[in-house]
Amino acid sequence: MRKCKNRIISFMLMLLLALPFVAATPVNVFAEAYEGHRGTAEYHILTETLGDPVGMQDFEGVYAIDNPNEVIEVIVEFRVPPAVALRLLQERGIEAPIPGINASDSFEEQALTAHEMFQQQIGVISESYLVEIFSEHHWLFNGVFMRLPSFMVEQIASLPIVYAVFPNVTFYLDDVTTSDHDYSPDIGEFDTDAGAEFFSNPNFMRQTRDFFNISHIHNNLGITGNGVRVAVIDTGVDHSHPEFARFLDNTGRIPGWHFWHDFHPAHNHGTLVSGAVVGMAPNIDLWNYRVALSGTGGGGTTIGAVEAAHRDGADIITMSFGGGTSPFSAISRPINIAVLDGVVAVSSAGNSGNSGSFTITSPGPEPLLITVGAGTAGGTQQALRGDTIIGLPHFWGSSLGPVSQTYHIKPDIVAPTYVNTTNIGGGYLVANGTSLSAPIIAGIAALLIEAFPNATPYEIKARIMNTARPLADLNPTSVFTVGAGFVQPLEALNANGNAFATVAHLIPVSTVASAPFEMANMASLSFGRFHGHTTDNMVITIHNAGGGTWTPQVNFTGNHTGVSLNVTPSGSNFNARMTFGSNAVPGIYQGNIVFTNGTRRITMPFGVTFDGGGANFVTFGDVNDDGVVNSMDVSLLRMYLAGHSVVINAANADVNADGVINSMDLTLLRMYLAGHDVVLGEQP
Repeated sequence: MRKCKNRIISFMLMLLLALPFVAATPVNVFAEAYEGHRGTAEYHILTETLGDPVGMQDFEGVYAIDNPNEVIEVIVEFRVPPAVALRLLQERGIEAPIPGINASDSFEEQALTAHEMFQQQIGVISESYLVEIFSEHHWLFNGVFMRLPSFMVEQIASLPIVYAVFPNVTFYLDDVTTSDHDYSPDIGEFDTDAGAEFFSNPNFMRQTRDFFNISHIHNNLGITGNGVRVAVIDTGVDHSHPEFARFLDNTGRIPGWHFWHDFHPAHNHGTLVSGAVVGMAPNIDLWNYRVALSGTGGGGTTIGAVEAAHRDGADIITMSFGGGTSPFSAISRPINIAVLDGVVAVSSAGNSGNSGSFTITSPGPEPLLITVGAGTAGGTQQALRGDTIIGLPHFWGSSLGPVSQTYHIKPDIVAPTYVNTTNIGGGYLVANGTSLSAPIIAGIAALLIEAFPNATPYEIKARIMNTARPLADLNPTSVFTVGAGFVQPLEALNANGNAFATVAHLIPVSTVASAPFEMANMASLSFGRFHGHTTDNMVITIHNAGGGTWTPQVNFTGNHTGVSLNVTPSGSNFNARMTFGSNAVPGIYQGNIVFTNGTRRITMPFGVTFDGGGANFVTFGDVNDDGVVNSMDVSLLRMYLAGHSVVINAANADVNADGVINSMDLTLLRMYLAGHDVVLGEQP
């Protein structure tokens, strides 16, 4: 089995920014030196639990405030990192002593100590009330899922061991509509011998395989996903289907069945999804983790499945479900740590695109995973609809970006839907939805891992996105609809030699002012929501550049009067900076940067939401009049400015309390006060 090894030099920066109602004493915070604003060093958060607690998160409008005794379900995250994060911290040479935790214990023992401390602390406040812990985690997520009266949530949030409390989430499987006659391919139109060496039925996924020339990849290049372990997290699978016969263990079932084994028959969703992976990469090591009996699954079960897949050595995890549109849901914790530990994570974008923008469903908004939209090409609807995205006037639509709150580019890539995949009962069915697009990308990622066994997750993602193509019949296109474009697996394997491009990207990981961030290698330039004249530089690196000169060309989509994106060489990198003139109109500006070097070509999407002028100007200062300008003032200012667009002078803001007011403080304020322009000095 091959594992994507994360060789990134990682640093951690934690902030002392607390919510006003949190009274717990903060633990120590550790940081490596910051090597220049948006420098080439990559800052990866290995845990969100070493900074101040953030208290209650995302509870607005979730429960009725007039019934304090209502029993609700919550997710409690501890301040002690999960076991894998503790290991990663040690591997990177980052010391993280935590009060009450014995550093000489194993990583699991350290994580589990937090559970003992929580039991002791909660016992003081819950003696007279019914409190139930129904799910416990410590591997990729350290915390518990609980049922308790709603009035106790703030008390739980104030416990010294607690970092955050979230409402529990329900994940909904992305709806799949099917047809076994309207759009099914005419079996007679294919050569019935093709695919026989891999598939029980040579016409399984045939239209999609032919579209991508997958037979050439399998037979001529000899790349089949051999030995790559792919974990499908879904509704279980029909173990008896003939296409899955080669994946069975000695019990006659696909591995992973041990996670949730019962006698309920498999829902067809997981069988459809599993088949789509196998159709692209037939020699993978397929594992399947059941998290739902039918259309919905709980957050605790889902996190547990991600943890189980990681423990079982998964190289790729693919998920085709969603719940809410927040980029900061609790599921982000285990996914982020799994990716940092070398696992490629793939998620469907969702099927809510007909409702408009900001409809990417969690975990899809997470920046480190690959989020997949649905296109018509490569499926049975191509002849009817051409080469476009599924959307109006169709009865469902591939979910659209930008990501809520961060305004980042999603989806990342588009893949086929309406594919002829495996169905329960040993049959086949043409099924659609982004639920089918995501596992196709997971299968293509497995091919890439076999071809590039030492690649990191960010490299796999970049190779998929760098080589994407425009959709011929979608005009005008938008990166917030298609990301980098339509996937081209053969080009991802063969194009550009070993070259691929990434951009060092500051990624926020929480909505609250005490949240940390990470500098990660991404494959798109998301400038977010901006008010001002000139953005910060974003540093693009072409890895394994080879000989010759890479030349950038900026291609805007639509009118961009007064708006420019300047991409200039800087040593072995490129600096990208957007500028907005006085005649720039507020709105979304987006397009692609295309780098060429002879016959080699790399594409990278960019996008920004420009607020324009007219905002009020506010000088950051001592908001709470305690005589000190510090992180508490940031937290208060964020609350007071909610719903208002202002320009903030950060000249007095030593946000990270290092004794110097510089571009780091500017970066932190811009992240935590998202939606406002933050400047150093007087109003420009």
